[in-house]
Amino acid sequence: MRNFLNEEIDKIKSLMDIGDTPPTIEDKGNYSIEQYKKYIVTKPKSETNEATIIYGGLLDTPEKLLSDIPEELLNSKIVVLSRFDKGFNDLVSDVKKLTTKNGSSLFGLDNLNITSVNGFSTGALRIQNVLGNYNFVGLIDPWLTNTLLNKLEKNSDNVESWFSKKFWKEQLGKYTNTEKLQDRLKSILGDNSKELPEYEHENVKKDFLRTNWRKM
Repeated sequence: MRNFLNEEIDKIKSLMDIGDTPPTIEDKGNYSIEQYKKYIVTKPKSETNEATIIYGGLLDTPEKLLSDIPEELLNSKIVVLSRFDKGFNDLVSDVKKLTTKNGSSLFGLDNLNITSVNGFSTGALRIQNVLGNYNFVGLIDPWLTNTLLNKLEKNSDNVESWFSKKFWKEQLGKYTNTEKLQDRLKSILGDNSKELPEYEHENVKKDFLRTNWRKM
């Protein structure tokens, strides 16, 4: 039997063309934006090679995700915003290969220093294989699986998670055992987890980013 997640993924893919196209570039003053089909890269005017990666959820386009990112983060670090269906290794490889029109590195750097990775909702599944590799890992109201939690038990260093039972119980309760998985997440992370019982799904993301952007 096909599960809920697979059905929803098929719906999204039917509505959105998959594949990269030449970027559109926009200057926002303190930072610039390069927009691709599956991801957006922003670069501050101040010189830096530090970057944070943020995966959106099932319904997040990179443009929608960009609207939730605090200006302070955009002004201080390279930010890579990706759809959930872009693999992590492919994403990192693509970003490191980006060049300007004259063929030089987009960032003027040979080594992109990724300090933080974060995943919202289904986007959390994209970073489950890199837990412990970065200075900060954010699991933002994540879609939880036993596989992710098993990996987290082995390596929870620098991981922080905020979650709400409201969305998962109301929308997906009949499809998943998310509430039990959230309790397990809390037992693994302890003080590094924060339950927000009455928060809407999107508001967990917005408040997490506003509160934790300095760690990213």
